[in-house]
Amino acid sequence: LLDGPLRNRVDLLLAAGRDGAAFVAGGLVQALGMVALAAVFLYLYSAARVRYRSTPPVAGVLAVVGPLLLAGVYVATQVALTSIGAEFAASGPRTVARYDQIVREGSLATVESIRFGAGAAFGIAWILISLSVMRAGLVSRFVGTLGIVIGVLNAIPIILPVVLQTFWLGAIGVLLLDRWPGGRGPAWETGEATPWPAPARASRASRAAARDAPEETADNGEPPARASRKRKRRG
Repeated sequence: LLDGPLRNRVDLLLAAGRDGAAFVAGGLVQALGMVALAAVFLYLYSAARVRYRSTPPVAGVLAVVGPLLLAGVYVATQVALTSIGAEFAASGPRTVARYDQIVREGSLATVESIRFGAGAAFGIAWILISLSVMRAGLVSRFVGTLGIVIGVLNAIPIILPVVLQTFWLGAIGVLLLDRWPGGRGPAWETGEATPWPAPARASRASRAAARDAPEETADNGEPPARASRKRKRRG
């Protein structure tokens, strides 16, 4: 709300006062997304904790507290926006001076100050969870490092890394569904902190597995290619 051209901000405030239910519903949808993310974070923390005992317990606390704080902020922001929007539209002049006063001295200013703390907790949670699952071998170094970058960008809200967050969550979803190209890291199967294999090593392991796989045989017990060559010579 505090960013962007003044005309857009005033229009947003008037729209919030006019269509408060839609704004609050949008905040609830965002909050539900944060609750789902808290569940993902908690699952990843538990999986990392089993495999890597040095995983800090604070990561588990922030995995829940961070997203839930932000969920509350999302709802509170829309409620406050609706309230001051209705007040702004119903009484008094719609001037720049009154706009600044009602925004900076109303409940929205309080919610915005809380948002910074919630965002910091959320970002730190993302950093600790990403670091923990990377150390446990549950994700590749690239995915773990990307998660740390996302956490930093959330803790220091210079830009909102929406695209990066979507990519990271998509990668985690692929891992949880066991659809990762080339297979998941061995830590998922062993239950121990096993480093995620480097791409070159994973490729060699895949080729070795293919080479060691039992060769398909024809009806006479011979490999199909050899049996085919014999049939051609007899023909």
